Amino acid sequence: MARLQPLSGTRHTSIVFPDIANSPVDGLGLHPRAQPTPGICPEGAFVMVELPREVRNRRSRYLPRAYVSRVSKRKFHGLPSPTPYITRSPERSSMTKEPITYDGNPTADGKGTPDSPHATSSDASSSSRVGTWPRLWFDMLGFRKEDRNVGDAAVVKNNKLLTAIIALLIAGVIVTAIVVPVCVIHGCPAHSSSDQDDFPPGVATLIVSFNIREKNALDVIPAILHQYISRVLLEASNLQILDFDTEEVLQEARKYLAADIDISLLTRDFPMSRLVPRDANTTLSPDQLEAIQTVIGNVGSTNEDTRRRLNAVTVNDPLYTAGNQYYIDRINATGAWKYTTGVPTVIVAVIDSGADMSHPDLKGNMWVNSKEIPGNGIDDDGNGYIDDVNGWDFNGGCTMYRNGYCVACGPTNNPQCVDAHGTHVAGLVAAIQNNGIGMTGVAPNVKVMVLRVSDCMSGSISASKVVEAYEYAAKMGAHIISCSFGTAYTWGFSAEGPAPSYHRQWYATYEQALKPLAEKNILVVAAAGNENIDLDRLKKWGWAYLPCLVDSPNLICIGATDQYENRAYFSNYGATTVHLAAPGSQIYSLLWQNNPNPALASTYGIKDGTSMSTPIVSGVAALTLAVLSSNGGSNYKATQAKDILLASADVPAQGRLSFLTGSRVNAGRAVYEAGRSLNVALTKFAPEFTGSRLDHAVTFKGFKETYYKAVGNQFSQDISGGVVAQSVRDGLAPTLFSAFSGFQYSTGYLVSFEAYLQLPVQGLYSLKLATAAPTNTLGLYIGGKPVPIGSNQIATFNAQGAGWFKLELRVAYPSARLDLTMRAPNSGIYQYVDAVQTSSGPGEFKVSPHSIGSPLNSAWHVHYSKVDISAATPQAMTSATPDMQYQHTGVFESMRMIAGEMKRVLFPNDPSAAAVIGYTSGILKKKEWPHGTRLQVVCKGCQVLLNGLVVIDVSEGITSSLSIAKTSSCLNLRSTDNYELTVRFASAPLNAAALYLSYSEGCSDSDYRFPIQTIALGRIAWSPEDGAKQSRAGYVGGLQCDIYRSANGLPTYFNDYSKAPSWKVRLPDCPADDLNAPGCSGTWNFALKDLLPGLQGKTAAGTTFGVRCWSYIADKFSSGTIDISPADKAEAYLGGIQVFDGKVLKGIPSVANMGKFLQQFSVEWVDVPITTNLVVMDGATPLRLDLTSMRLPIAGIADVYGYDVDGLRIANPEPVGTFSTTVVAIRGDISGILNFNLEKEYDNQGKPLPTAVSAQYGLETEYSYGSMFARRLRYTDFVGFYFPPNYSPQTYTMKVDNVMGATTSVTMGDVTVLNSNRALNRLTPASTDLFQVHLPTFCNIPARVIVKSGMESETTVVKLTTLRTPTDQLSYPDTVWNTWQWAATREDACANGLARC
Repeated sequence: MARLQPLSGTRHTSIVFPDIANSPVDGLGLHPRAQPTPGICPEGAFVMVELPREVRNRRSRYLPRAYVSRVSKRKFHGLPSPTPYITRSPERSSMTKEPITYDGNPTADGKGTPDSPHATSSDASSSSRVGTWPRLWFDMLGFRKEDRNVGDAAVVKNNKLLTAIIALLIAGVIVTAIVVPVCVIHGCPAHSSSDQDDFPPGVATLIVSFNIREKNALDVIPAILHQYISRVLLEASNLQILDFDTEEVLQEARKYLAADIDISLLTRDFPMSRLVPRDANTTLSPDQLEAIQTVIGNVGSTNEDTRRRLNAVTVNDPLYTAGNQYYIDRINATGAWKYTTGVPTVIVAVIDSGADMSHPDLKGNMWVNSKEIPGNGIDDDGNGYIDDVNGWDFNGGCTMYRNGYCVACGPTNNPQCVDAHGTHVAGLVAAIQNNGIGMTGVAPNVKVMVLRVSDCMSGSISASKVVEAYEYAAKMGAHIISCSFGTAYTWGFSAEGPAPSYHRQWYATYEQALKPLAEKNILVVAAAGNENIDLDRLKKWGWAYLPCLVDSPNLICIGATDQYENRAYFSNYGATTVHLAAPGSQIYSLLWQNNPNPALASTYGIKDGTSMSTPIVSGVAALTLAVLSSNGGSNYKATQAKDILLASADVPAQGRLSFLTGSRVNAGRAVYEAGRSLNVALTKFAPEFTGSRLDHAVTFKGFKETYYKAVGNQFSQDISGGVVAQSVRDGLAPTLFSAFSGFQYSTGYLVSFEAYLQLPVQGLYSLKLATAAPTNTLGLYIGGKPVPIGSNQIATFNAQGAGWFKLELRVAYPSARLDLTMRAPNSGIYQYVDAVQTSSGPGEFKVSPHSIGSPLNSAWHVHYSKVDISAATPQAMTSATPDMQYQHTGVFESMRMIAGEMKRVLFPNDPSAAAVIGYTSGILKKKEWPHGTRLQVVCKGCQVLLNGLVVIDVSEGITSSLSIAKTSSCLNLRSTDNYELTVRFASAPLNAAALYLSYSEGCSDSDYRFPIQTIALGRIAWSPEDGAKQSRAGYVGGLQCDIYRSANGLPTYFNDYSKAPSWKVRLPDCPADDLNAPGCSGTWNFALKDLLPGLQGKTAAGTTFGVRCWSYIADKFSSGTIDISPADKAEAYLGGIQVFDGKVLKGIPSVANMGKFLQQFSVEWVDVPITTNLVVMDGATPLRLDLTSMRLPIAGIADVYGYDVDGLRIANPEPVGTFSTTVVAIRGDISGILNFNLEKEYDNQGKPLPTAVSAQYGLETEYSYGSMFARRLRYTDFVGFYFPPNYSPQTYTMKVDNVMGATTSVTMGDVTVLNSNRALNRLTPASTDLFQVHLPTFCNIPARVIVKSGMESETTVVKLTTLRTPTDQLSYPDTVWNTWQWAATREDACANGLARC
């Protein structure tokens, strides 16, 4: 039996073998004369083998023979049990194993029983069998059949010649088995120089590949050597990396590999060089050091999202703003940032020396393997790498120490760098932008995958680690691979002849490694090198410069330029091999922090080299991919990105560079060309609004949904079909907020969804329309401009800046569900659109301007019609507008009709009423909304609108048996605005119908709900006495007429209320204007020449005017019909409903429950000549005008605290007085008319206006202007607030004293309370005018007094006083008139448009 023995005092193990020549055949035991023989001796019985320390303590397959005994586990616990015979098959390069037997008795595992050389089988017949020789040998060597059943001695005796031959064969096997491993372990003879030329010396690693992908290199190498070989298979590239424990093992294995007929690649691993000609840190200024140190010290406690302010226009990184990063502007990165700063879904793998992943300017942009759980020691994602969270370190961990020094490197899961190179490179790609520290990367929103390939001792890089990193990068999703390394050459090397043959193998290695990257369309950006070498010449003679010289469609080779746009002195070049350049001299970027409290001088610094140019281009490529993938495409677009980078590069002003394109990269042009290649809408869309929130009256999360009849081309800018229905898609289900389904109409219709998008940064945004509907049925618009939709149903547009953008989505013949999602420039994820619906102005109802925002009382004016049940549809409800003709009208002081009550209230005398359609409107009065509000309605079918915007839609319940309660989204309202609240309703049948509206003081479900009438006021119906008691409006009697001069651009209809009328007149004009003077009356039959004496003589022929006359009148016309003349130029509205459309009477609704209320009546004429009579007929006679049955509300009142309901506010009522301006009358002024609109006079002034604030308490003063106004006709415009001080509503008598040569008009709210129509000249005598107004108590009423003066002196005198009430006269018996009721400040007047400042 062979045995293993340790030799004391040595590191040798004696392996005992039998003496072949004298051994008995039946047992092959030890010959008694056998002695230990050191060294290699094929015929000796003992061989002494030196085993390395690491081998002596582990299982070893070095042992060359089968018969080896187990040794003491105490000293050799790792040695294996006896191994089987090993035979080599000549047909294939593989190893086969056969079971062996011990004394002919196989054990259960086929090995037999060790330490029992003469053991016998329990089988009775075993003693008569051949035990040592397998039957195979009998068949192969020609033994007779009968010899199989005899003993060993008999076999020898019967076959002496064959026995001798077998003995020699066994001896040969033993010699081979001994010599090979001993040679391997102790060293083999040196190879010839010619062999080294084909196979240069180097590390004990081979890179191999076979033509048969499934072939395993270990199957070619004898299994006895496998123990000393580790193998890595790169499946994508079909490369196998074999690491050998010793060079001798490598050489022996190489022989077998080289001889294999399927071998396609066999090369020794070869070194790479990091391409930095020099390292140079810079010294930052003390201020920079202090600022950056402060930030770095706070990084751990600072919220990353707060610090990272993504804005591609303004960059606050100090090294950029100080000009240290000159290369950013040189490559026009800022131009690219106008479109994109990259997206996190673009991953750039940096294959280098690792990176400082805790660097504050980089750590936020580290790629994270989301499928790996950090630190659990498990390969969670099954990719073969444990805990690879941010990348992988392929050779940076020390795996063996000797005498305290690292002597072997291996892989780890922490690619943290220990030098500056990899960190510098990674920072150039993706250093964080706008965090207020350090620098910015070229693509500051992409992610960096860190792959360290430098070893842990010298920092050297080998090709085997690079190609393994390629495999990892492709497997884990990298789209760009940045390679700042290359083949090592001496400075200025020039190829003068063919390269050594191994260069072909090196090239083939990279060619094969890059092939799967090209197939996946991954871009590889490689450095051209820093040896000042002509790479064209290298390529010509077959010298490898890798990876740059590999001819691969996905690889781009990068040279370097200096600060002056010349080729950098060190940069390699080549007119056909180096594609383009990027700055590579004096490049600022990140450096490795040496300790937890780093010296800041080592945190940022300068490096030179194509190693720096390469990540700059990688960053530009990442920006390009962000655009190329913005329309929903893949990020794997290497060839397209490469073509764009080459085509968009710039030739420097100094001339072409010595590269293929002759150019330097241009990031801005690359990004722009990428957009053009996709037909992306790179035309900049400007935001309509900026700011954190829309400054609109109403905002809430939702889409406006409008249906149109499909007519013609529905995707032109204007929709030609009429509106069919209108609804809202609110944000009550935010996860599916922009998922559209359940359309009200389909075939023959088009639906439009409108909302505002808040875009946080400028750049390219992609909208994905995921739907089964054909793309040609979809239309998308930003700011009213169409955005092209690709065949993949993705549209991309370029936002010029952050802000709010109007979005519209149109779908023709809607039926299939549509999911609208958006991807932002700094995000790789499509998310449902968080859109906001808004209304910025008043609603849809055409009423006179005084009533817009003028709440008068808490009553609701309801218009409605009885219809058949079949007519009560969502479409009919949507058409319930003021343009519709209604059968009935009524006023209700509460909008609360419980179930079953609606029919009784609306149709008290008509039990047959089965269905109803109608609407009502009012004003939500001004109040603070700190937490927003939610409206709730209970109805069978209704819509609730704010400022014309649908906020609740209950269209689905019209024909249901029960009413439905529905709540709006959270509504954000301004505290400075009044809101038009409208309710459209339709119910069929009416039996269980309800209508009840409420609101909450916040948006929580737990907030208490209040009846809407507590904050809602009516504006169309009005009770004058109640309005005065509630301090909401005063009043005077009569009809107000406002006249507009058409030469100033009269609107076709009176929907532009921003322009003040030219003149204002109240009718009837009574000399002593008593509030209820029964004798003061007139008829609605007059011409403008009569209202404005002198106008006719000063008006050019053909001049026309616009006239609006309005008042509040009793419940109905006495005759039930009206007629208007001239009819073709008139429109009339009663109670907010159009009753006359310019041609015919549309009908006056019957009145129910009007009671004490008056309803607004207004008539508007356009383009009327000055001599044409304006007539309104009540039956056969003109409508009677008087001061008692017609009332005009004096609205827009502010309370004692200065808060108002009409947009006016007295922020500071002191000093008490009025604010005035004086302006000279323009040429052509009509002496007998006092102008109300003084815009022309102000514009004609040409110099700062004389202004004054009355220092007196009241409006009684004299202003002196000096010679500038002497003898000149002038207007003095006083603005202020009148304050009635009494404790109850009163009728006030007021007096205006006109001096000689002057006339005065007084306006309160929007009503003329005192006309001025005196013929005026310098000799016009002094006069006194009296008038009365009924006013509420303790409030501020906006008032305006205009004095027109032709006095020869340089003064203007105004005196407006109020008659004391009887109560006041008791306190002040000596004074009847007082002037104390006026208050204003200049600032208030200017800010609120009360005066021209």
